[in-house]
Amino acid sequence: MPLVLDIFGLVILQNGLNEPLLKLCANWRNQGEKIYGASNMSAIQNDKLWQMPGVRDAFDDIYCSGLLGVSKPDPVFYTAVTNKLHLQPEHILFFDDSGVNVEAARRMGWQAYAYSDEKDLSTIAEGFFAREHAHKRSEHAPQKADSGDIVLVDRGNENTSA
Repeated sequence: MPLVLDIFGLVILQNGLNEPLLKLCANWRNQGEKIYGASNMSAIQNDKLWQMPGVRDAFDDIYCSGLLGVSKPDPVFYTAVTNKLHLQPEHILFFDDSGVNVEAARRMGWQAYAYSDEKDLSTIAEGFFAREHAHKRSEHAPQKADSGDIVLVDRGNENTSA
């Protein structure tokens, strides 16, 4: 269940990287969560970011406008990321420091929040991860049919987009 973070606004600070946020993301990844970046940076800036200490530990991938060919808050940006993640939009949690980007993500069906600090982000993300894991478990749990038979339900990847 992925968490998507705005890179420039949340991770790259004026005086360097947001180390507490990177550590938080790395911890979630170590627990099996998927963590992605999303940014309106160029492909060259994206390559440089991947070389910075701690970034590869914190993120599974970074979706940047320079590689996607479209920028936030264009709806095409969110659709492209949704398709790359192979998920329904409601299963994506997004944080950004721009209200315009947060609203655009919400219109696309993402669970989107304005970033305030690591503590608030952590609280919201932990709740999201718990709900998503519970939802996934309930989809795959045995269900009792009317006839008394046990039917195992495995809906697999419910993504309907190409």
